[in-house]
Amino acid sequence: MIRKLSRGRLRFIVVFLSAVVAVIVFRIVKVQIIQHEKYKNIAKQQWHNKLKISAKRGKILDRRGRPLAVTYCTYTLGVTPRDLPEKKEVIEYIAKLADSTPSQIRGLLTKDEDYILIKKGLRLSAGQLSKLYLLPGVRLDSVHKRLMPLQAIDKNFIGVVNHKQKAVGGIESAFNDVLTGRDGWVVVNRDARNGPFRPIDAPHREAVNGRDIYLTIDSNIQTIVNFELKKAVRKYGAEGGVIIVADPSNGDILALSEYFSDKHKHSLYSTSCYYEPGSTFKLITDAYLLNTGKVAPYDAFYGEEGKAKFEFGVFRDDHPHGWLTFRESFVFSSNICTIKALSKSCREEFYRYILKMGFGEKTGVDLPVESEGFLREPQEWSRRSLASIAIGQEIGVTPLQILSAYCALANGGELYVPRVALKIRGEDGWIEEIPRVKVRRAFPPKISNTIKDFCRDVVREGTGGRASTEMVSVGGKTGTAQKAGRNGYLRNKYISSFIGFAPVENPQVACLVLFDEPDYPYTYGGLSAAPVFNRVIESICLTTDYITQDSGKMLALGEGEDQKIKTPCFYRMTSSEAYRMASRSGIGVRCSDDKGRVYSQIPGPGTLVETGTEITLLFREKQSGERKSRVPDLRGLTLRKARRILIECGFESTISGFGIVERQNPGPGNLLRVGSNIRLFCKKGLKLSESSIYGSENGSG
Repeated sequence: MIRKLSRGRLRFIVVFLSAVVAVIVFRIVKVQIIQHEKYKNIAKQQWHNKLKISAKRGKILDRRGRPLAVTYCTYTLGVTPRDLPEKKEVIEYIAKLADSTPSQIRGLLTKDEDYILIKKGLRLSAGQLSKLYLLPGVRLDSVHKRLMPLQAIDKNFIGVVNHKQKAVGGIESAFNDVLTGRDGWVVVNRDARNGPFRPIDAPHREAVNGRDIYLTIDSNIQTIVNFELKKAVRKYGAEGGVIIVADPSNGDILALSEYFSDKHKHSLYSTSCYYEPGSTFKLITDAYLLNTGKVAPYDAFYGEEGKAKFEFGVFRDDHPHGWLTFRESFVFSSNICTIKALSKSCREEFYRYILKMGFGEKTGVDLPVESEGFLREPQEWSRRSLASIAIGQEIGVTPLQILSAYCALANGGELYVPRVALKIRGEDGWIEEIPRVKVRRAFPPKISNTIKDFCRDVVREGTGGRASTEMVSVGGKTGTAQKAGRNGYLRNKYISSFIGFAPVENPQVACLVLFDEPDYPYTYGGLSAAPVFNRVIESICLTTDYITQDSGKMLALGEGEDQKIKTPCFYRMTSSEAYRMASRSGIGVRCSDDKGRVYSQIPGPGTLVETGTEITLLFREKQSGERKSRVPDLRGLTLRKARRILIECGFESTISGFGIVERQNPGPGNLLRVGSNIRLFCKKGLKLSESSIYGSENGSG
């Protein structure tokens, strides 16, 4: 019995030992062969630590090197008590860094915790970092704070860096690859006592800090526009506003300020939002008409006393106007005259010109989330669209798009990509210049000079009078646009704006001022945006060296035909209207009488004359009685020529439609009393029977 039991135990022991040996062998095979790499890496992690060395984010500076955004790096110091060596010199070193005493540090280490915070917000040198990294039980956490020392630029423009060190929006996001450096690392070994040491030839990679970016922004000008914008938004009761200042010669943005309520809190309105520009868009319309030769500056159009009914709808002006030259229609911002001037134009051709001026596409500025605006293709236009777009409706532009067009006007016709980054500088001092990018020539210098004169007159005698300053000559255009909603235009909600440049003779600064939903009467751009433009320009003149007035250029005249001007059309004007137009045109008039209206002029409309030439005007009062005259045949003539002939014959006229005379009532050859009324029925697109006697044949007026 005993022998049987002993054999059973022996057999059990043998089996057990065999199983143990098998497990040990299997474990050895698994560790040494099957999972060799895994356990090798674990051993490396235990004996070799790769410590991260954080790179510092590059600075954002203005064009003069003033800091706009910088990184402030601090460290949080903590320890794990079980790993920290209880050496006197270690405790004293930590106490010195934490601005504490050794006894206070020892008191903290008595806590029964795995991790103990020693101090936050430490500023450490490279030597101190290296020493702390080698101490066991010490934990360093870097904290990078992005600061804006001058508080000069809106966060939507400059961007932010969140707590995860990720760039969000603005310059920070657009140039993140440049500003972000490359983190470094170093391998630290541990000895048998778990003490750290760094071998002489230990693998490592140096941290490379981010590069610095110099912006085109001038912090002096930025401070000016910030102050003026906030003050004006509060004064006018607006929902918000924008001021952008640029160098028209190359598209550099010198200042960009926005002040809005929460609805634009997380976006840059200047590039990501579009609006109907209103009358500021007449720059594009007038440039197109002058560039294609469809209208001359002194062609005259009738303003219908502020209200005109066209076949495609009714249009109004803010103020009633009678006869205006094309130049005056821009100066006094007449919608009706502008529509008449464009009435016979090809919509596809006008559309292509709008594209050429940079609308309907992104400007290419180095900022994220840029909108291309809103511009439908011609096949989607209604009968009203050509007229509406001519006066800045049914089209959406961003503030930066429309300012770029005015910069092209100011510099002589060259359209540039707006630039916000000037240069990039590395730690080694190497500098990379950001090139200026020219898009295309928008219009010829001659057209540019003509419209610049128009813009000067807007400030001298038109809707932009409050933008004028005695310090420098100013030109520009006002805009008052009713805001559009889903179901039409919103009642009593407007965007008022003024875009201008100075000095007119040699523009060095261009500026856009825009207010969203200002209170009445500041809804008019001339009453809100223009005065703010004035204050911005005066402040720039007083505090910077950007604007210098060269008086010699004001008197420079061309030679030959450039010194001459076309005589405007004075037909049907009263003497007071004729004197007013003549004074603005730079010519004199000699009147036969001061009663009645002009029925003839010598020389005729459109004749090239020297500045200061006197035009003889013949007046005739409205006649009635027994004197009769035969009605001329006016069919196939332009409306302007037909009206002139009727005036010379002593007849009055009533117009239906516009363009070319299709029929008339009474018909040609009828003998009627002088002063009788002839009704002209006009239609757009009919073939002319002969050339017009003067100027362009586009539009009625």
